[in-house]
Amino acid sequence: MGDPRSEEVTKRVAAARQRALRERRKRLEEALKQLEAIRAAKADEEAKQQARASMTDPQAPVMKQPDGGYAPSYNVQVSTDGAAGAIVAVGVTQAGSDYRELEPGVERVEKNLGCAPKQMVVDGGFVSRENILALDEKHIELVGPLEEGRAQSAGQMQRRGVATEFYPEAFTYDAGTDTYTCLRSLHTR
Repeated sequence: MGDPRSEEVTKRVAAARQRALRERRKRLEEALKQLEAIRAAKADEEAKQQARASMTDPQAPVMKQPDGGYAPSYNVQVSTDGAAGAIVAVGVTQAGSDYRELEPGVERVEKNLGCAPKQMVVDGGFVSRENILALDEKHIELVGPLEEGRAQSAGQMQRRGVATEFYPEAFTYDAGTDTYTCLRSLHTR
């Protein structure tokens, strides 16, 4: 007759394998649903084919990583009090970029501290026209890098079919007359 303890271990191992199989099947089904939803949201056929969903964590969107690869990820926002050296708010989202997370971050700080911050120091991912205006309206000083954005602007212009002679750097602004002048047209006269 066999050892009853080894039979018990075998039953537990078999039950654990079955549970793991059920959980994996459930995650795969959820990943397929996520993939379908992601593809449905894409307009471009090539983008639909390149859509990805995580099999290990279907709720985690697959985001582009700093190394150029893709991986299931969440976007974590941590707000700190620089003077106190303490974390005052944390947010976790599925957003692929940071700039829409600034206002919710300010709201979390307000909720946790009972007052609005006087200043927000941010990296370039949060700097946008919308965020600058929103924080100005709340009388919160926004400190962050304001990049030229010429490379990004040039890419947008090219995608929209704008000829290089009409890129923003081809114009100068005169505040006195509130007019723009095309530098190229001055040279061709």
